Amino acid sequence: MSNAAPKGNVGEWSELFALAYLLVQGGAYSANSDQEPDHNLYYKVLQIVIAGEALQGEIRYDIRDEQIAIFEDGYLVSEVDKSEIKRQADFFFIDLMSGTGKKTFHLDSGQRLMALLNKKSMSATSSERETDLSLVIADNESGGPTPRYGFSIKSQLGQPSTLLNSSGSTNIIYEILPSDVSERFPLPDISKTASSHPQNIRAILKAGYTLKFHRYQSETFAENLGFVDSKLPENLAKVVLESYVHDEIKGFSEVAERVFNPGEKSSEQPLFKMREFLGAVSMGLRPNTIWKGNASKFKGLMIVKHDGTVLFYYLNSRLNFEEYLYKNVRFERPSTKRHKYGTIFEEEASRFIKLNLQIRFQR
Repeated sequence: MSNAAPKGNVGEWSELFALAYLLVQGGAYSANSDQEPDHNLYYKVLQIVIAGEALQGEIRYDIRDEQIAIFEDGYLVSEVDKSEIKRQADFFFIDLMSGTGKKTFHLDSGQRLMALLNKKSMSATSSERETDLSLVIADNESGGPTPRYGFSIKSQLGQPSTLLNSSGSTNIIYEILPSDVSERFPLPDISKTASSHPQNIRAILKAGYTLKFHRYQSETFAENLGFVDSKLPENLAKVVLESYVHDEIKGFSEVAERVFNPGEKSSEQPLFKMREFLGAVSMGLRPNTIWKGNASKFKGLMIVKHDGTVLFYYLNSRLNFEEYLYKNVRFERPSTKRHKYGTIFEEEASRFIKLNLQIRFQR
């Protein structure tokens, strides 16, 4: 049976676990900015919908008192006792935790849980999909059902997932400007240490040069950032540069607050917009797709914690959600060769260097 078992990484398997958790529990607590449950705010889930894909059509799970009714493309295909889902999910979680050190792995218990839930794939397969599943939740005031809202799933069980994936479109271009001091020092040759980004940037600055934001490689990314705030493209570029100069500091919030001192009145708006930027990325802002501030149908994140608890970050508490992101993401250095950044180049007698932006969740 193991030869036929599906293969995936911890993040992909975690999507299956989160689905089973919600079906069994019928919902989850909200989380605060420190990833702790808010026991005063519980979200009751009435229905879960997973979009159709290549292997099968749309799946809908209606959560009842003791059973889950499973529909595919609107047709009832099975009714499963919650107790059986819980039994399989418990076995699955134990197996899942045993594989957290591996990149991809088979899980027979995962295959059995997938079969029980009538799933042919463990996770959302499209890289363009903004959400992993959609939920209908009981409104906390009226008790009635909300519209379907999309949620993405982030797991703490394996390697932290990315919030903003790197690509050529996340390259930022800086102009290298000489000063009076630099006339005595040539621009350092970094061609042999292209992947040593922080070291190279510090060498350029030490030689008396400055780096001035020039533009984003992707005009679309720059325009998207402008819909969050007109000053965001330049302010974000300053923060990215600082993350290279002080590479020993990884946390997004710590780096941002080196650039914009939170004790100063003038820093309030830039830091607020940094939080909004992270929220916008979660809600669908992509570097190479036109985005005009539309929130889409995305409504939040679900976090799979180390102990198997699932918590909500629901956009009804948007400031709490953005503060969580601000405190819990960090900068990361992706492949230099793949994204073609980190080397000095010339255009029209001016010299430039590209730095890349990638943001990953912390533990």
